[in-house]
Amino acid sequence: MASRVEGIGPSPRLLMLCFLPLAALIVGMGIDQYVRQRAALLTDLAGKANEMHGLISASIDGSGPQPKSLRLSMGLDDYSPPIGTLVVLDAGNAIAGISGQVKDDDRQRLDSFVDRPEFKAASVADTPGLSFDQHSGYRSLTRVFGQTGYKLVYLVPDSDLRAYLFPRFAPFLVILAGLAATVAGIFYFLHRAYILPSLRLARYVSDQASGIPSVVPVLPSAWRKQFGLIANAFSSSRRYQSQLEESEARFLAATASLRDGFAIVAPDGKLAFFNESMTWHLSEDQREQLFLGQDVRQFVDSVWAGGDGVDVERQLEDGRWISGRQSHMPDGGRVILLRDITDAKLAELRLRESEQRYRNVVETQTDLVVRYDGNGFPTFANEAYCRYLGLTLEEMLSRGQSDFDLVIPEDRERHRAYIDSLTPSHPSATILIRCRIPSSEQVRWEEWTDTGIFDANGGLIEIQAIGRDVTEKHMAQEALSTSEARLAGFLNYAPVAMLAKDMNGIFTLANPEALKRLKRTEAEVIGKTTRDLLPANEADEMDRSVARVLETGEMQIEEQIHPSLDPYLYSLFIRFPLRAASGEIDGVGIFVVDQTREKLAELELDQQRSALHQSEKLAALGSLLAGVAHELNNPLSIVVGYAGMLHEMATDEATRRRTRELHSAAERCGRIVKTFLSMARSKPIEKRSVDIDTVIDDVLELAAYGLRSNGITMVRKRSKTLPATLADPDQLHQVFMNVVLNAQQAMMGVNSARSLDVETRFDGTNIAIDISDTGHGVPEDIKKRVFEPFFTTKPQGVGTGIGLSVCLRIVQAHGGTIHLDSNEDGGTICRIRLPVTEVRATAELEGGGPAFVLSGELLVVDDEPAIGRYVSEYLSSEGVVVTAVDSGREAVELLANGAVFDAVLTDLRMPDVSGDKIIDFIAENRPDLEGRVVIMTGDALGPEINTRSRDIPVVVKPLELRALRVALRPILGHDVDGKDKGKDHGREANEDQKENA
Repeated sequence: MASRVEGIGPSPRLLMLCFLPLAALIVGMGIDQYVRQRAALLTDLAGKANEMHGLISASIDGSGPQPKSLRLSMGLDDYSPPIGTLVVLDAGNAIAGISGQVKDDDRQRLDSFVDRPEFKAASVADTPGLSFDQHSGYRSLTRVFGQTGYKLVYLVPDSDLRAYLFPRFAPFLVILAGLAATVAGIFYFLHRAYILPSLRLARYVSDQASGIPSVVPVLPSAWRKQFGLIANAFSSSRRYQSQLEESEARFLAATASLRDGFAIVAPDGKLAFFNESMTWHLSEDQREQLFLGQDVRQFVDSVWAGGDGVDVERQLEDGRWISGRQSHMPDGGRVILLRDITDAKLAELRLRESEQRYRNVVETQTDLVVRYDGNGFPTFANEAYCRYLGLTLEEMLSRGQSDFDLVIPEDRERHRAYIDSLTPSHPSATILIRCRIPSSEQVRWEEWTDTGIFDANGGLIEIQAIGRDVTEKHMAQEALSTSEARLAGFLNYAPVAMLAKDMNGIFTLANPEALKRLKRTEAEVIGKTTRDLLPANEADEMDRSVARVLETGEMQIEEQIHPSLDPYLYSLFIRFPLRAASGEIDGVGIFVVDQTREKLAELELDQQRSALHQSEKLAALGSLLAGVAHELNNPLSIVVGYAGMLHEMATDEATRRRTRELHSAAERCGRIVKTFLSMARSKPIEKRSVDIDTVIDDVLELAAYGLRSNGITMVRKRSKTLPATLADPDQLHQVFMNVVLNAQQAMMGVNSARSLDVETRFDGTNIAIDISDTGHGVPEDIKKRVFEPFFTTKPQGVGTGIGLSVCLRIVQAHGGTIHLDSNEDGGTICRIRLPVTEVRATAELEGGGPAFVLSGELLVVDDEPAIGRYVSEYLSSEGVVVTAVDSGREAVELLANGAVFDAVLTDLRMPDVSGDKIIDFIAENRPDLEGRVVIMTGDALGPEINTRSRDIPVVVKPLELRALRVALRPILGHDVDGKDKGKDHGREANEDQKENA
C-alpha cells in the first residue's frame, strides 16, 4: 500500500484495516473448503472400511476348506487404504491380519489404541457408520465381526490426513492468493489514482474556503477541467465577497441620498436602520418615536396597517400626503418606504385628462389595438378591433373567453411559443397567424406586433398588441409562390423585392425591384452571397433568418432595418422554403416589403404624442402662471397705487425720489407678472401699436436671471429712429423669448466666452431684429429643417421641436421673415424682419385731449380690503364718494336695498359672489346702473365674463392710476371746464382703457 503524501490521506495501517474484512472472507472461504474436503475424504475412507468389514465378515463366516487365517489374509489383500493403518484383531487383540505395511509410529499408535480398557475387557461395541472417532493426533473406526471376537480397526493420523489433502487443496489456495493479490492491487491503484488526489483536492478546497493560501495540488488530467471550475468558483466567491462589501457601502450611501424615507425593522419589532429622509415624512409626534432600538410595531401597524406590499396613503397635519409601504423580509423583519406624493395627488386629475386624450387618439387608429393579460383575456380594445370582431367592447370584455382561442388549432403551438418568447430583454415581437372571426367564423390572416409588460420579477403581466388584417396580402403571396412559371410572370412588375437562394446561401433569382434596392445589376447579384452585397452585420442578420427557414421548413416573417439600403431603411422580410417536385426543400424564397414610409409615419406619430404631452405640460404651466398672477396682482395693486399716491403727496425732493423709485420697482414687478401672462395667453392675434424695443426689453428682463446665472453677457444695441408698428405684442414676445432661450441653451455646451447680442434697427422698409449667440452653431444640412414642426436636435425631454415652427408661423402672420445664419466668430444669428404698418394716432394714445376730473358715488367691491381703501383714498381726492365692501354678497345686499351709486367697480374673482354674478344682478334688478360697471381682475387666463353687454370695461391688476381714471372717465368724468362727457365719450374711452389694460 502507498504511504501518506504531505500528511494527506490514510496510513498503510488504516488501509490494511480496510483490507482485513476482505482477507478474512478469503481465509474463511479457504478454511471452509478445507473442512469440506476433509469431511468428504473421511466419509470415503469410512465407507471403504465398512465395505472391507462386510467382505471380511463373509470370509470369516464362510465354510470353505481354507483356514480362517487364510481367508482373512485374502480379504485384507483385496483392499489397501490410501492413508492410515487397517488391521484385524483376534479375540486376544493380537494382530490377525494387516492391510499394507505398518511403520513404527503406526505400531505405537495401534498399541496405544488397543491398550485402552474397553479393548482389554473385550467390551468393544460394533459402531457401524461413516464417521471416525476423534483422538489426540489421529482418528479411529472400529467394527466387530459378530461373535467371533475378531475386530477391524482403522486408524488415520491427522498428519497423514493433512499430507493427503494438501496437494488437492493447493490449486484452490493459489486461486485465493491470486484473488487477494488482485484486490490488494485494486486498493493500491484506487488509493494512488483517486483517493490521494481526492483528499488533496478536499484539503485545497478547505484552505480556499478558509482564505488560507495553498499550493495547487497535483491532480489527474481528467480532473483538471473540473478543478479549474472549482478554482474559478472560489475566485468568484472572493470577488463577490469584495463586491458585497462595496455594495453595503453603496447601500449606506444610497439610502443617505434617498429623498424617500427608508427604514428597516428587525423581526423583534425594533428599529434597526433609518435614513435622514425618514424624519421628513413623519409628523412631530411620530418623529419622537423614531430612534434605533425602539419597538415600533404598534406605531407601524397603526399608521401603515395593511401596507404589506401595498401602498397606503395618509395625510399629515401640515397637509402633505405621504404614501407608505412595508414589505416583509425572509428573516421576519420589515422594510418601510415613505414617499411624499403631494404633487402626484394634485397631478392625478390632470393625468386622468391626459389618459382620456390618449384614449381618444387610440380610438381613432385604423389598426387593431388591444391589451391582454398574460392568458389572452382582453382588458382594453379600440373601436377598430371591436368592429373587426363584430362585438361591442362590453361584449368582448364580458364574454369570458381568451382571444388566444381565436387562433386556429394548427397555429396555436407556434403562437404559444411566440408569446413565451417575450422577455424583459426582448419585450417586442411580430407574428403572422391565422385567426377565426367569432361573428362570421371566417379564418383571417393577422399580423400582430406584441409588446410585453413585465413585473419586477420578470413575470408577464400584460401584452400591448397592435395588429392588422393581412389576409388579402398573404393570400396574394401564397398565389405568387405556388408555381415557378407563374412567379416569373410577376417578377418584373412586382412592387416588392423578390429573391431566391439555394441551399448554400447563393442568390439564384432577383427581380428588378430587388436590384433597384441593392443598387446592383443582375450579374452582380446572381451567384453571390449576402456578405458579398451587404455589410457583414446586416448580412449575418439576414442569413440567420434564412437558416431558420431551412431548419424548420416554416415561413419566417421579420421586420429589419438596413442602413446600407437607404432610402429603403425599414423592410418586412417574408422568407419561405422552396420545395422540389419531391417535396424536399431545395432553397429559400424571399419577399421584401418596404415599410420605410409607414415606420417614419409611426415615428412621426410618436413625436406628435410627445408634443401633445408637452402641450399638456404647457397648459399646466399656464394654469400655474394664472394662479401666481392672481395672487400677486392684489398686493401689487396696493403697492403700485400707494407708491403713486405717496409720490404725488410728497413735498420734499428726497421723499419724491424715494417714492418714485418705490413706484418704479412696483411697476417693474407688475410688468414681470404681465410678461408671464403674455407668455401663457392663448388668444387670436390682436394687433395694436407696439414698440418693438419695449417688447424685447420685457423679454430680456424676464430672461436676465437665466443669462446671468449661466455666465452669458448680454449686449443690447438699439436704434433711436425705430418706428412703432401694428402687431400683437404677446405673440412677438413669444417669438423673441423662444429665440433667446434657444440661444441660451446653444451656449451651454461651449467653454469659451458666452455672449448674446440683440440689435434692433430700421432699414427704411422693415424693422430688423438680429439675435446672435456664440454657441456651437447650426450645421448647413440642419438649417433647412429647423423650422419644421417637431424637428429638434435637443436630447429627449429637453425640447419638443415646435418652438421655431411656431415662431415662423407668427412672423409670417405679421408679414415678416425669420431665418438662421452662421456667425463669423462661431454661433448663430437669428434674423427677424417685420414690416412697418401705419399706426392710427389718437389723442389719448399721444397723451393729448382735454383734462378731466372724476366725481359721483362709486361702489368698490373687492375681497382684498386694502384695495378698497387704496381706491377710496385715491379717488376721494378728486371728489368721488367711495363706498368699499370686501364681499360680493354685501354688495348685492346694498344694491338690493336701493343704495344709490353712479358706478360700480368690482373684482371678477371673489369667494362668495363673483363679479359676473353682480353684473347679472344689476342687469336684472338695477337698470339704472346698466352700462356703469367697471371690472378689475388679475385672472387674465380665466374664462370670458358672462355678461349681457360686450362693452364692459376691464382694468387689469395691478391697478395703474391712469388706466383706472380712463376706465371711469365715461361714467364719472367731467372736463375741467365742467362739461359732462357722459356716455357719448364712452366708446372711445373704452377702446383706450382696453389698450391700457
